[in-house]
Amino acid sequence: YIDAVAALHRVDWRALDTRLPPPPDDPVAFEIDWWAGKIVEQCGESLPSFEKVIGWLRANKPAPATPCLVHGDPKLGNLLLKGSRLVGLLDWEMSSIGDPMCDLGWFSYLWNSFFTAGFTDLPGAMSWDEMAARYTERTGRPVENILYYQVLQGFKTIAICFVGYMMFCRGITEDVRFQHF
Repeated sequence: YIDAVAALHRVDWRALDTRLPPPPDDPVAFEIDWWAGKIVEQCGESLPSFEKVIGWLRANKPAPATPCLVHGDPKLGNLLLKGSRLVGLLDWEMSSIGDPMCDLGWFSYLWNSFFTAGFTDLPGAMSWDEMAARYTERTGRPVENILYYQVLQGFKTIAICFVGYMMFCRGITEDVRFQHF
């Protein structure tokens, strides 16, 4: 799977006929501000617990990386397999031209979590360190600041759940997955 993410990150996005907007000057700062805005939009104000995380993310943000085509939700559930062969990536609604470490942060955030329970223990499953080395080998991009990107992805996950819950409570969505957050 890491080979697919690496191949995606090597695509010359400028040569694609895509409807994706060009990347902002700082894609990570843009994401932080966008999700912070969604929280305020649903609450009418910022919340202290979110402000602490947002402050840390802003204060510790790495320099912007060279942008690439980013999937936005690289996880095992978005793989299309034929037998044991990967034939496609699903769910492109979060794709953008952005920081490649955001994809890797999300993937590593999920890799050894309850989302992949059992899968990562299978014989032949790569460790995160092995996948990071393979990604670097395939792309020439070092995997850096991964803890930062894991925190960013954790913040985004909580923001998605919180915003979804607020929308559910207000009757904006009927998606019952959000009713118990």
